[in-house]
Amino acid sequence: MLETQIMLSTVVCTHNRATLLKEALDSIFKQRVDFPMEVIVSDDCSTDNTVAMLDEIKGEHPQLRINVTPENYGPGGNWASAMKLVQGKYVAFLDDDDFWTDEYRMQNMVIYLEEHPSVDVAYTNGYYINKNGKKRNPITWPREGFPDLHMMWRGEQPCISLDMMVVRTKVLNESVCYDDYIKLRFPTQDWNTNMLLLFHKAQFAFLENPSVAVRQSFGSMSRTVDYNRIEQKAQQETAMNCYIDQQITGDPTISYGIDERRLYRSLTNAAYLSGDWKRAKEYSRLSGDNTLRDRCCNAWITFTLYRLFKKTKLSLMR
Repeated sequence: MLETQIMLSTVVCTHNRATLLKEALDSIFKQRVDFPMEVIVSDDCSTDNTVAMLDEIKGEHPQLRINVTPENYGPGGNWASAMKLVQGKYVAFLDDDDFWTDEYRMQNMVIYLEEHPSVDVAYTNGYYINKNGKKRNPITWPREGFPDLHMMWRGEQPCISLDMMVVRTKVLNESVCYDDYIKLRFPTQDWNTNMLLLFHKAQFAFLENPSVAVRQSFGSMSRTVDYNRIEQKAQQETAMNCYIDQQITGDPTISYGIDERRLYRSLTNAAYLSGDWKRAKEYSRLSGDNTLRDRCCNAWITFTLYRLFKKTKLSLMR
């Protein structure tokens, strides 16, 4: 007897977010669908109680499949590791700190794709929430000429968060080499996957349904900073950008170094958030920027006052 084909796989990638992950999964298990569905959670070597919590949840929800990466793959590699396990005809995605608000979201999106075989990717809009779950700004997309490969490549269009998508698994598998994502430790899976789907001429369709709540982080003004990790991420981003450029142009010889100005901007921001004035001053100088924040980094007193102002503003936004 043949097993019933899984119609939809939902992929959730996680790392050290057990509490928020529970809310994301609850929103998935509340989906009202009339077809077989699996949920794949891929844990990227969390050091909290994520895996133990998932084992407990699996007892109540047998459609849950748990994947644990053998080493820390990073966001893109973890996502690719999960994608290699997908069995559904369609695949949806949800970040571990976000959640769905419409119980019929997956039912309606799968029905649409079943009724429109020429469409490969269905995507919706959503909205941002703060850490307390309060609704903030809407997430919208351009309506005309969107998405466009070359405009997105040039940074003239935003990429669509995978959170918003349901994709035909076959099309995604034909567009993306998951082993490359893992090998190169891609630091993201959104922009690069958008680019590869568009390059392989996937057809996109927008469905009006703002049913994805995306948690908006305003950052911490006192966090510990790993400057080496920031430089490592810059190297990974450079490798990813070279890879995408090679794929789109067909030129495997494309290669370039780290965008140092962008790196120093990131380092300045990290030093600023952690309150490290000396590092902020030096990195700001190296970036060559002249924003108000950069000018405030020139002296300890202006640096301290500017941080106090921003900290007060952030506390009000939360």
